[in-house]
Amino acid sequence: MNQLSYLGSNIKNYRKAKGLTISELAALSKTSISSISQIENGKRDPTFKVILNIAQALQIDIGKLVTSLEEVIYEHNIQIIIRFENNKCLIMGNSLSNSHDILVWGFIVDFRSEEKLCDEIFFKSNNKNDVPSTFYENQLKPYLTQQRFRILLWNALEINEPYELSKEKGINWTDFLTFVDHIQQINFDTIKKETKEEKDFKN
Repeated sequence: MNQLSYLGSNIKNYRKAKGLTISELAALSKTSISSISQIENGKRDPTFKVILNIAQALQIDIGKLVTSLEEVIYEHNIQIIIRFENNKCLIMGNSLSNSHDILVWGFIVDFRSEEKLCDEIFFKSNNKNDVPSTFYENQLKPYLTQQRFRILLWNALEINEPYELSKEKGINWTDFLTFVDHIQQINFDTIKKETKEEKDFKN
């Protein structure tokens, strides 16, 4: 399979994974509907600018569009980090695979012990074959290792006690309100950032 074949199938996979129709992607990338359709089916050789516009519209790195699907496995997105004493963190986020697997997860990770998985808080996938521990070790852990310093410097919600103690005690109402406030602020900041990026993109 040549690079253009990768390009067409990758665009189609990422477009569908993002829930976009061809016409929606065409509008976002300022490309005609027929051009998108022809590119996805390997019938058109697009210019670099068109590929760049499509990558920006899909909010992915341009390199992923011309890489074999076998080489691109998951795109991870960390949404929330709660840090306990001694660098144990609750990390919540989602992952998107090029085979349309969508995973939403929350794991307790020990950054003192080489990103060791301590606990599974939440895990949901549209692929019934996905196993939380296997997904963590094979796919997510290498990413967290790569992002280690960014995660530890993240403006996270701080819990000033060990995770095990917090788990044993449970969460009280004041802690819950603090958590909700923190999450909503993250949501607000994210929406604000995405709105600004969309506005800048259109300009």
